[in-house]
Amino acid sequence: MSASAQTVATATRGLSLRTKWTFAMLALAVLPLLAVGPVVSSLQRKGLLHAEEAHQSSVMDHAGSMLESQLQSAGRTIGAMVNVLAEARMTDPDAKVALLRALLSRCEELDAVTIYGPDGSKLDTVIRGEGAEAAAPASIAREHRDYDERGQWLAPSATRDRGLELQFVQPIVVGGQRTGWVLGQVRRGVVPEILRSLSRDHFEGRDDGLVLVGRELEVLATSRAVEDVNLRVGTSMVGRDIFRVILFPPERLSVLYLSSAEFTQPDGSAWVGSVRTIPALKVAVFARRPAEQVFTSLAATRRAVSIEIVAIGIIATLVATWIASRTTRPIGELMKLAREFAARKFTARSTVKTGDELEGLGSSMEVMADDLSASEKEIARRAGVEKDLSRFLPATVAAEIAEGRRKLELGGERRAVSVLFADVVSFTPFAERADPEKVVEFLNELFTVLTEVVFRHEGTVDKFVGDAIMAFFGAPNAMDDHGERAVACAEDMHRFVDASAPEWKQKYGIDVKIAVGVNSGEVIVGNLGSESRMDYTAIGDVVNVAARLEALARPGQTLLTSEAAGAAGDAFEFRPLGEHPLRGKEQLVAIVELVR
Repeated sequence: MSASAQTVATATRGLSLRTKWTFAMLALAVLPLLAVGPVVSSLQRKGLLHAEEAHQSSVMDHAGSMLESQLQSAGRTIGAMVNVLAEARMTDPDAKVALLRALLSRCEELDAVTIYGPDGSKLDTVIRGEGAEAAAPASIAREHRDYDERGQWLAPSATRDRGLELQFVQPIVVGGQRTGWVLGQVRRGVVPEILRSLSRDHFEGRDDGLVLVGRELEVLATSRAVEDVNLRVGTSMVGRDIFRVILFPPERLSVLYLSSAEFTQPDGSAWVGSVRTIPALKVAVFARRPAEQVFTSLAATRRAVSIEIVAIGIIATLVATWIASRTTRPIGELMKLAREFAARKFTARSTVKTGDELEGLGSSMEVMADDLSASEKEIARRAGVEKDLSRFLPATVAAEIAEGRRKLELGGERRAVSVLFADVVSFTPFAERADPEKVVEFLNELFTVLTEVVFRHEGTVDKFVGDAIMAFFGAPNAMDDHGERAVACAEDMHRFVDASAPEWKQKYGIDVKIAVGVNSGEVIVGNLGSESRMDYTAIGDVVNVAARLEALARPGQTLLTSEAAGAAGDAFEFRPLGEHPLRGKEQLVAIVELVR
């Protein structure tokens, strides 16, 4: 199971079916929207960005066209004035001046016209428009005197005090000779008015949408009605505003160039902007708008999607509640039936009649209840048999007989086992002086402890003989490690007796120590006795030797044969005691002591 699946399983564990139905319906209805929403939002954002770039490009094209149209009108007027000055048939100077003034009055773009002589120096003749404050240069620069007869616009310049200056120079040619020049100055408010009008009309009333820059990316004019310290005339825009992300070398001003980009202002606000060149003047205009205005519809779409998700979530919850109610009612009845069966009322019957799998489940539960009732009767019968048999046989053997896995008949089988004998040292003096009731009470406590220790190591308690207990390991269930279990059991017997000895000393007046003998080898294990009375026990010389070792052991000591030590393995430490004679054995027996 993946980490995400485990998380979902943990989160839904313990929830009601109605809640799970609701979660499932919400997942089916809402998760697709949550998955598709970001994709749609991203696509819409790209579309809005492309649309804004196209819009800004259109506005800048319009600005360029309007500016070129205004400049062409000014250029044509200056050309007409040059023709008037070059006309030899008109000899009256005053008439020429009057005609020049008339031409200037009809051209809203021009602020003033200055006439220069053959040497390029300014003449006294300066024709100004109404309210004009333009100051013409004292002479025509030499590099401007070589312009052809059609004239040419000088490089725009701007200062904070005087604003943008656009000047057009055209020579006066008479008889193939240049007899002077005419310098026309464009009214300073023409360009800002064009930019301001377009910005307000196309950028939702904002007047900061368009900026005109020169060859060094210095601000020539803006659409702002009020001066902006960040877009002040004459301020360099290198590395600022849109030019933070668009590299713009001066040579691009001579060709038509258009580029768009998203950028961030120093205050952290996001903007969308575009740049377009006006090759005729070797200037560029750039448009800009805050991203929050560009993507206004995107925010609206996200709100609409959120509302839709909430609405669908409410509908899904209502549908899930309706479906769950139709499901949970019969399930509740089945739960009630299960509680009846848990109380062992197996005669209860299902009331679910839905005609579907739930009704089938109710019928199956009824069959299960009948089977459980029969099983309980059988279990009770087996428990009674096992209880009766456990009085005479080991618990494992009694259980096998009660379950029918072992027949209760005389006979045995050869098994490799380890036999353990343990008895209380100095028990006889205690039994002679103590009351019989105290003796029995002590033995019951002792054998309870020793029996639990044997069972802990999965051994079989064979019999109790006076103050001694006999147990073996490896039968009725075969064990490869019967020797290790027997020795470990002997250690635990000493440990538990030592722990209980102080209490028994105080309670019964006996200093309890046990002696243990262990032997390993093959024996006959099975039911021995008669048809009317039998014991499950182990018979063989291995048993006799283990009993002899227990009789030889001192208090707190465990003696083993070399065979038992070998069967125990390397998990224990033994001390060789040499070969000793044992009653009933013709040959000496090698004995070892368990080092505790």
